[in-house]
Amino acid sequence: GVVAICAGANKVYPWASLIIGFVGGIVYKFGAKTLHQLKIDDPLDASVVHLGGGAWGLISVSLFAASDSIFYDGGASHTWDMFGWQIAGLATIVTWCAFNSLLLF
Repeated sequence: GVVAICAGANKVYPWASLIIGFVGGIVYKFGAKTLHQLKIDDPLDASVVHLGGGAWGLISVSLFAASDSIFYDGGASHTWDMFGWQIAGLATIVTWCAFNSLLLF
């Protein structure tokens, strides 16, 4: 939950941060279970915490932001633009990390 709220900590209401943290915990549990089933060794589950929680947190900003978000202004086109930019940012981050991980490891 802590990683998930980092992206939108200054943008969401306290009740929304509880939802974001709760969903972040669920994402972590499913991700950790998947890693264990795939027999991928990550003793601290750091990849699940940061990739899963971080991805959910990044997307949740466009959903729960106190202004200009899908849940508050869903009919406005700029809210969906923000959602698209969040997805594009997530894709960029994942690509950057995967590329550099392949170079280093």
